[in-house]
Amino acid sequence: MRLLALAWKYVRYGLLALVALAAGAVAMLTLTEAGRGSLASVASGLASAPGRQVRISGLDGIWSGHLTARQVLVEDSEGPWLALRDVEIDWSPLALLGLTFTADRVHAGRVELARLPEPAPQDGARGSSGLPVGVDIR
Repeated sequence: MRLLALAWKYVRYGLLALVALAAGAVAMLTLTEAGRGSLASVASGLASAPGRQVRISGLDGIWSGHLTARQVLVEDSEGPWLALRDVEIDWSPLALLGLTFTADRVHAGRVELARLPEPAPQDGARGSSGLPVGVDIR
């Protein structure tokens, strides 16, 4: 019985260490400039698709509900065709727990459309955003 109590004690300490490590990783990704840059790179990769490259930079306000991005650049095989500057999104971080990105307001301080994009290659996934979550913009 004493051995079981000792084992349970170590399991609890292990779980607490794991939670602390996860919290530290989340803080590192969202509260430091380098972490936000890494998170922007991950988000850019998720938003990109064959024939379309998305680059996001200058993320801030990730958990506040008022997400900002200094620039969002969209490219195709011919190069950049759309640039969004000073992007602001009022969103619900908790909605991500339900695998849905929910935003009440999306605003760009400046929209630069250089040309129309090249048609994307057809691969049978028509109408899919390629994102791992649903998108609900009101």
